[in-house]
Amino acid sequence: IDYTFAILSLHSDLGIGALGSQWETFAARFPSGVGSIHLLGNWTFGAVPAVIRISMVVADSSNSQIILQKQICNDALQSNTNLALAGTPSAHATSSPVTAPHRLLFWIIRAAWYWVLACPVVSGILAGYLWISAYYLGMHWNESFSSIQHTGYKNFLRLKVRNDGDLEVYAIGIDRCPTRWVLDDKHEREAMLAESAQGVHAYAHEWEHPSRWKARPGRNIDHMLKWRRKEGPNGGPNARVVDHCLIHR
Repeated sequence: IDYTFAILSLHSDLGIGALGSQWETFAARFPSGVGSIHLLGNWTFGAVPAVIRISMVVADSSNSQIILQKQICNDALQSNTNLALAGTPSAHATSSPVTAPHRLLFWIIRAAWYWVLACPVVSGILAGYLWISAYYLGMHWNESFSSIQHTGYKNFLRLKVRNDGDLEVYAIGIDRCPTRWVLDDKHEREAMLAESAQGVHAYAHEWEHPSRWKARPGRNIDHMLKWRRKEGPNGGPNARVVDHCLIHR
């Protein structure tokens, strides 16, 4: 941003004038409008003219940034000169110091410019890197998929300990997943029955409703895309084994 402003200030009128130049131009061209604004200012304790002046400074943000930056740099240079020549600081004072509100205004405008310009550039570079890595190089699959923030194509693990002590790991994949969840009343009742049983109870994986949560019924995006979803034999999402490995003891 600084290099761009430096080039534009050398080859254009950018950075010439003061912060109130827009207001002065408006006052010169529309004196009757300025009179009406001052009249409104008398009724609002000067709030209307102040808001309009600040709005003009912010609207002309490129010119305001250059002017404020020059004033801040000159203020810093003047302070360093006064420290080097501490005997007569007033003899080297060429301009009034920049006030704290002006410094704050400069950094607010600069932060807004940085957010508008830098964020699309940085996100575009990162997205292009992930796309090339995943599509052409077969790398960074996790980073690429997580940045998409897709609600589908989830998986979970199921572990099985065999009689010989080996461990089997199954990765179960589901293409379309619910996006809204509610508590399962049937699970709650089953849990209460299991707690009330005296010494006789089934393990959680043997319950008819082992999960505390269930998909929330209603017309959401999953129902709208039902025609695109593969369904299993029970009408639900089609779960399948996408990976399997065996870990020997």
